[in-house]
Amino acid sequence: STQSTGIQSILFQYQSIQLQMITKEAVAKKLEEIQNMKTSSEQKLSLILNNSKSKLLERIAPIKRNQELTKLIKEQIKQNLDLFNLSLPLLQEQINLLKELNKVSVTLLAGDGSAGYQEG
Repeated sequence: STQSTGIQSILFQYQSIQLQMITKEAVAKKLEEIQNMKTSSEQKLSLILNNSKSKLLERIAPIKRNQELTKLIKEQIKQNLDLFNLSLPLLQEQINLLKELNKVSVTLLAGDGSAGYQEG
């Protein structure tokens, strides 16, 4: 009877150890599955992020080009305005010269021409 109890105790311990090993294997397998799922999810997420990033860059590129063109156009307009402002005094001077020339022409036409102009 004591021997039987001893054998039962050993069998119980053996089954307990077997159960622990099976449990450890199951847990290890489950952990490996979870790790694989995590890796797979990270890879999918990385692909999605890279795809989104490249699509965003594709959309941003024309906007950046437009901004650069707008900047160039503004610079061109400023240069044109500067040139226009520089040319105004010259235009005014030309107008004044034309007025003077007109006065001289009127004077010459009114007289016999000998007053301000001699040929030869």
